[in-house]
This record gives sequence, structure tokens and C-alpha cells, in this order.
Amino acid sequence: MNKPRCKTDIRVLHGFLNATGGNWRNSVHIECNVCRYPPCDRQDFLFAPAEDGTPLLMPADDAEIVFGRMIDKSECLGMVSNARFQELFALFLKKYTGADPACPLLRLCAEQSKREDF
Repeated sequence: MNKPRCKTDIRVLHGFLNATGGNWRNSVHIECNVCRYPPCDRQDFLFAPAEDGTPLLMPADDAEIVFGRMIDKSECLGMVSNARFQELFALFLKKYTGADPACPLLRLCAEQSKREDF
């Protein structure tokens, strides 16, 4: 039996845990139900602002691995669709939108894992 593995970088996990006080319920659930991008392997995300206000995203499936339980979106501080989140952070996400039609939320997750300052 293959156990799922967490794909989020440890530095991003650390930042997310610090931002939420170690409790995923202190985050906002981003529900990916209005997608303009090709299908991806991630469905939903958890969002918390970092200390400097930049958005930290953790894929919900990674959060389930880290916290050892199913994430119930109704227990989060709030819920927002991916389309509304992308509108809210449009200027910030602009640098994660390229020529190819890839999801900027997935790009942000990938870029966060590359950054050294978490």
C-alpha cells in the first residue's frame, strides 16, 4: 500500500504552522470549484498570511497528511472560491501567471518551496 507523501516544502510548512499557531482551523479554505486552467492534481488549498502579509498556501491534501485528519472546510476561519481568491490577490499573483495556462495557485506553491526566506 502506497502512503501519500507531503509535497509541500518543510520551510513552507513551518511558515504555515507559525502563521496559524499550529492549527489549520486558523486558516481560510480556498475551494477550487471555478477553474480556468487545465485539470490539476490539487483541488483545494488552505491560506494564511505570513508575518509580512504575503499569502502562504498549503494544498489541502498536504494539510491532511501533516495534521493526520480530513480537513473540514466548515471548521476554517472562512471559505472562498479560487476565483475570488485570485481576484483578491490579482496584483500579487500576476508574477505567477505566465504564457502557459497553468494555475497561479499551483505556481505560487511551487515558488514558495523554492524561496530561501521562509
